[in-house]
Amino acid sequence: MKQTILLIMSLSILFQFMAAYLAVRLILVSGAIAAWIFLASGFVLQGVRRAIALQHLLSGNQQGDMTVEVLGMVISLLMLCGIWKFGPLFADIKRTHQDLLDRQSELAALNRSLEEEVVERQQLEESLRNTNTILEKTFASLDESIFIVETGTGRILDANVTVERMFGYSRDELLGANTTCLHLTTEMADRFRREMLQAYADKGVFETRYRMRRKDGTDFDSEHLASPILYEQGDVKNHVSVVRDITERKRFEDELRSLNEELDQRVAQRTMDLQRLNRELETFCYSISHELRAPLARLQGFSGALAESPEARHSGALTYLSERIGVASLRLRSVIDSLLLMNRLARTEVLKEPVNLSVLSGQTARELLAETPERSVRLEIAPDLLVQADRSMLTICMRNLIGNALKYSAKVPEAEIEIGRTEVAAEPVYFVRDNGAGFNMSFADKLFEPFCRLHSEVEFEGSGMGLPIVQRIIERHGGRIWADAAEGKGATFYFTLGERVKGEG
Repeated sequence: MKQTILLIMSLSILFQFMAAYLAVRLILVSGAIAAWIFLASGFVLQGVRRAIALQHLLSGNQQGDMTVEVLGMVISLLMLCGIWKFGPLFADIKRTHQDLLDRQSELAALNRSLEEEVVERQQLEESLRNTNTILEKTFASLDESIFIVETGTGRILDANVTVERMFGYSRDELLGANTTCLHLTTEMADRFRREMLQAYADKGVFETRYRMRRKDGTDFDSEHLASPILYEQGDVKNHVSVVRDITERKRFEDELRSLNEELDQRVAQRTMDLQRLNRELETFCYSISHELRAPLARLQGFSGALAESPEARHSGALTYLSERIGVASLRLRSVIDSLLLMNRLARTEVLKEPVNLSVLSGQTARELLAETPERSVRLEIAPDLLVQADRSMLTICMRNLIGNALKYSAKVPEAEIEIGRTEVAAEPVYFVRDNGAGFNMSFADKLFEPFCRLHSEVEFEGSGMGLPIVQRIIERHGGRIWADAAEGKGATFYFTLGERVKGEG
């Protein structure tokens, strides 16, 4: 009997501690930490109590009751089975609860995302409304009428308010109407549509000018720009047509055309008059020059005969007069030759070819220096001055420029003449420099006037035609000429020939 009670008590203690163990495990999976701690603690305390009772029974200090012990064991076993059976259910409840929490978090995140999308959509709709308002106001403020037209039928789908001012129809009257009402005739409307479709096929846009009709029956000149609205697979169902009233522009164009025609007529007449005057002037200069040659030759002959007459040998006055007549005759002959040269230069075609300006200048300078072999002149010519020019005209030009440099440096003990090249604004510029008499720059604008001289004939002889001839030659080449000088310090004449530096332009 006693051994049976000991066995039952031992089993009760085992069941109590196993229940406590399972309760502790359920703490980790169920989430109900406090409840399971209290339950596990009760199981432990109950097991300890049963262990103490077992010890008392073994020591003989207490007698066990079989019925009580059996009931205690059964209760402990039932509690252990209950925990063993329903413990996983609590774990499932916890997992389900956690799933619900996770789903709730997902729903909350989705809700926030939907709220953000709703706000973004509202902002987008507000932006679209603002854009539409701006477009409507912009289209309303344009001077051009804008139509959206069904291409196949010509039915007007939409239009801006400018059509009311331009055509006299209200916008509501035009919506749904056919564009034929805006053309002068049905035939013109059909032709307009055919040309538009052909233009779409050829270049994708249609531009033209047409006469259009208003509601009151009046018509006006207009400019059209039509562009197709492309849908899927390149279908053209509708198009946008912009119509501009060009009545005022057409009037201005007609006036401008009339003025241009009148101006062309006046220019042509003035050109004819100028050509006639130039021909008359050339004829006059040529005639005068040739007519003066014969009297001039006779005058020179008389002057020579007078100088060689017996009376002149015994009369100083006659000798002086004959010499002055001879000098004046030579000067007049020089003037006549210059006039003939100017006349010839105006009529001669410029035949440009490669010319070595260095070689040409050296030959010209040597020929001129040969006329005054007693002079000491230091001549410096830059090498390889290659130009495109008319050789004969350029020779005349350099003869005059070098001749002037030699003439106006004649009173300088050590005359220096330099011929070279520089560049100004990517353009080759050639120059002839001397250290002679120079001149006052305040009179520079008179240098190239015919017969104008800045020095008296007593100082330096000349006809005053050399520089005008040079200017004529330079201008015939498309160039320009100018000078820089100072009195007593020489002069430099710069000129261009209408060239550009290689690699420029």
